[in-house]
Amino acid sequence: MTHLSRLLAEAPLALLLIAALALTACGPEQPDPDPIDLFNNRDMGEHEFDGEPELTVPESVDFGSGAVGDRLEATFSLQNDGRTRLHVDSIAAEGPFAVVAPEIGGEPLMLRPDESVEVVLEVWLQDPGPIEGQVVILSDDPEQPEAAVHLAALGHGPCASVEPYWLWFGEVPRGGSRVQVVVLENCSAYADLEVQLSPPVDGEFQARIADASGTTATLSPGGRALVLVEFSTDTIGTFDDVLIIETDDPDRAIVEVSLAAESVPAGCPVAVITGSVLGGDTQSNLDSSIFNAQPLDEVILDASGSYDAEGRSIVEVQWTLLSTPADSGALLTDDADSEQNGLFLDLAGIYEVALDVTAEDDVEACESAVLTIYAVSGSDIHVQLVWDTPGDPERHNDHGTDMDLHFLHPLGEWGEVPYDCFWQNRSPIWGDPESDAGNPRMDIDSTQGWGPENVDMNDPEPGATYRVGVNYFTDRGYGPSRATIRVFLYGELHTELQSPMMVVGQFWEALTITWPEEDINVVDELSSSL
Repeated sequence: MTHLSRLLAEAPLALLLIAALALTACGPEQPDPDPIDLFNNRDMGEHEFDGEPELTVPESVDFGSGAVGDRLEATFSLQNDGRTRLHVDSIAAEGPFAVVAPEIGGEPLMLRPDESVEVVLEVWLQDPGPIEGQVVILSDDPEQPEAAVHLAALGHGPCASVEPYWLWFGEVPRGGSRVQVVVLENCSAYADLEVQLSPPVDGEFQARIADASGTTATLSPGGRALVLVEFSTDTIGTFDDVLIIETDDPDRAIVEVSLAAESVPAGCPVAVITGSVLGGDTQSNLDSSIFNAQPLDEVILDASGSYDAEGRSIVEVQWTLLSTPADSGALLTDDADSEQNGLFLDLAGIYEVALDVTAEDDVEACESAVLTIYAVSGSDIHVQLVWDTPGDPERHNDHGTDMDLHFLHPLGEWGEVPYDCFWQNRSPIWGDPESDAGNPRMDIDSTQGWGPENVDMNDPEPGATYRVGVNYFTDRGYGPSRATIRVFLYGELHTELQSPMMVVGQFWEALTITWPEEDINVVDELSSSL
């Protein structure tokens, strides 16, 4: 008996067991059970794991700006920052906002840990102004199963700017015309602006858009257009109307521009000023609008040269003093309606006089005549003193404070003759006795407040330094006063200096003038007496 036979005989049960096991191993293959996904918390049943899904989205998304009618797109990232898989059941937007991607159908969107998806949104800008909404995400994040992201966008519509809102055409001769301009501007950076003119009711005013086909135009963002408004009529009188500009700017759908003009007879009367200086030249504003004179000249102003082209008589004149130099007290010497008038040029500087005239039938001049008078000293050195006393508000009466100008030679002492040129020594001889070379002269001694007092000198002494000062002689009860010194060289203002407030008796040394260097040095020293 072999070893195998003996084994089978002795252990039949063991062999049968082995055989059965072998048959079982070699039988048909059985399917494996469903695998367990360790990242899928929904498959784990009641089992607990260390970690949960965590949805991360921004608090808000800004689409920016665009024109009304545009569609804008924006994106944001939706991420799972948890340790198990995140299931997103839906992503839905509200209002004019829409979700473009991702599309979530019947099955949730699943994100593994640290996995993200880009959410694409769109908005349609239907109206101007700010637009707000939100997108809502539903997921199995236990902390925020319903998360919301704020959405914002801005719609820009057309923007109309109109300037000006009122046009005055002035006086227009009958049969003539005058054009004024209104500026239209699209103040939007995004949307086109549509404009339409409604012609004025009356035919005297006509309007059109320059470089456009008549009365309509489309302005691109930031674009401009000119509206040309023309006035013309054969009828004398005053006219007014309204130009209506319609736009698609909802805030300025209708803009009204007021129009006004006056039609006057053709050939308006012409105002003519003839000016002359006693003993000097005569000049008309028709020759030149600039009239040259010197300080302390009296200019005679004459309106008798005014005329009317249609032969009507001039029945009324009106003078106006438009401007004078600083600190001047100049006034017209006669009534404003006098045919002749006068003007005393008390200071160096510029004066302007206007004349208006009216002819028969109340026909006024189309424009005023204006004469500009330049009062320029012809001296090499011209020193001017004026003063201002707060306690004396009336400068045109015959009572006021008195200050005195002093112009001192290098060899002189203040207040002593012959080397101090002042009210007691107004024309000293310091140079050539046969001419004015090197000899100063004081033209006026003003004793009734405000000034002026002036000293002129031609051909100053080479190497000399002249000193300029002011003495407060009397206040006549009006109190402290302040002096102003102006130095003109060759007719041009070189230096202006103001004193401290002074009381009676005080003396103010203002400055020095060195020749021929034309150096002016400020001293500005106040002492108790001359």
